[in-house]
Amino acid sequence: MDIGIFLCYDDMNILLEEDMPRYNDLDSRQRRHYSQYPQPARRRRLNIFKFIRFILIIGVLGTGVWLLFRFVFPYDETPEYIMQTSQAQAVATQIPSVSGVPAIPSTSPAIAMPVFDDMNYVSSTMEVHITIETIKNCKVHFADVTIKDSSVFKKIFANGKFGRNIKQTTSEMAAQQKAVFAVNGDYYGYRDDGIIVKDGKLYRNKPARKMLAYFADGRLEIIDEKTADINALLANGLLQTFSFGPSLLENGQFMPDDYKKSGLNPLNPRTGIGRLANNRFLFIVVDGRQEDSDGITLKDFAQVFLDKGCTEAYNLDGGGSSSMVFMDKLVNNPCGGVAGFSGIGGERSLSDAVCLIEPENHDIIINNKEE
Repeated sequence: MDIGIFLCYDDMNILLEEDMPRYNDLDSRQRRHYSQYPQPARRRRLNIFKFIRFILIIGVLGTGVWLLFRFVFPYDETPEYIMQTSQAQAVATQIPSVSGVPAIPSTSPAIAMPVFDDMNYVSSTMEVHITIETIKNCKVHFADVTIKDSSVFKKIFANGKFGRNIKQTTSEMAAQQKAVFAVNGDYYGYRDDGIIVKDGKLYRNKPARKMLAYFADGRLEIIDEKTADINALLANGLLQTFSFGPSLLENGQFMPDDYKKSGLNPLNPRTGIGRLANNRFLFIVVDGRQEDSDGITLKDFAQVFLDKGCTEAYNLDGGGSSSMVFMDKLVNNPCGGVAGFSGIGGERSLSDAVCLIEPENHDIIINNKEE
C-alpha cells in the first residue's frame, strides 16, 4: 500500500486497521514521509497538547500579574465616606459626644511640659507606663495607658494613605507622626473586608468579623461587624476601629469558640489591647519564634489580660508584625524582617499602626530633641 493512501484521510476520520501501513514494510523515503506527516490521531494529540500548554502559559502569566497587583504594587482605595451620599457623609464625619456621656475634653493651649524617662511618660493628655515580664518562656511587654484627651488615640495609615500594599514599619509610622507610643495595628491592607473607621470617618464597610471600637468618651468595645449599625455607631462618637481578632475577653469571660475559628492558636508572637476602665487600656506585645521567647497561645494571651485586670481584650495582627515603639525606640524584638518574612528578625512593613500622638499645640521632646 502506498503511503499516500494513509495521508489522504481527513483528520477527523479514524483509519481502519487494514488501511494502516505497517511501518516495517515502508522504504526509507516513505518512512521519512510518514514521520513528517503524522497520522490524524497523533495530530489530534499534538493539538491538544499545544492547547493545554497555551492555557497553562496564560494561567501562569495571569497569576503572576494578579500576585504583583495583590501583594506588590501599591494603590490607593477610595474611602467609603467619600463614596457615600452627602447626607450619609454628614453622619459619618461628625463626631459628637455620646448622649449623657461627654467626650474627653481637648486640652487648652497652656500645657505643661511632659515628664518622661525610658519607661514612663506623663502629660496633660496621656500617661504611658512600660513594663517587661517573662511569662512561660515569653518576653511580654506591657504598656499601661491612661487617655485624658480622646484625640491622642489614633489609627495611622502608612504614608498617610488608605490602600493596598502601602507599607511602613511601626517605627517609621511612629516617627513620621511624632508618636509617643505605638503598636502595630490590624494590617487592614492585607484584606479587602472589615469595617475600617479612622478619626470618625468610614473608610471601608464590608462586615466580616468582630471589631475593636474606640469612642470619643473613652469607651473601648468589641462589636460584631455583621450586626452593627455603622451609621448609629458613628453618630454616637465612634472614632477608630480595628478589624482583626479574635476577641480574647468579653465581660471578663474567655471566648474559646472565637479562638478555634481564628486558626491562630499555636505559639506565636502577639499584639493585643485590653480595657482596664474607660480611658485606661493595657497594650501587650509578646515576642515569639525566638530561642528566649517561644510565643504564646490565644488562650494564654487572654489569661494574661485577665490576670492584669482587663474585662475586654482584643487580638491585633501578630506573628512577624508584632511591634511596640515608645519615644522613638523599639521596645520589643520583632521577628518579622523588613521584607515581611518571619524569622529574619527586625520589623515587618505594615499598612497601619495604633499610635498615641500629642495634639499639635503640645510641645513634645523625643530623644532629648525638642520638636
